[in-house]
Amino acid sequence: MKKYDLLKTQLDETVTGAKTDIAHLHTMADEAERISKTARDVHIIITDIDRQFEEKTKLTKIDMAFLFLAVALQVARQYFFTNFKARLDHLKAAELAKNKKILFLIQ
Repeated sequence: MKKYDLLKTQLDETVTGAKTDIAHLHTMADEAERISKTARDVHIIITDIDRQFEEKTKLTKIDMAFLFLAVALQVARQYFFTNFKARLDHLKAAELAKNKKILFLIQ
């Protein structure tokens, strides 16, 4: 009788595991279907996001192009006109910040 109970318990565990695995497979299939629909409709989704952004910010495509150009010019200016040799590496900057914090706490 003990062997029967052991086999029944193993069978129940196996069936439960199989049901769990099948449920996970269904979840994965549903997620794959959702991703497939999103990928198929990506152009529509992006167009809708752009339209909503324009509605909320009142920026037109020309305004956004001008804004991104201005940001790019600022980044280029910062990159080309910054003396990187005078900048500290992260260890020296951390040490300096630590010392300033200590000085701040002493005062």
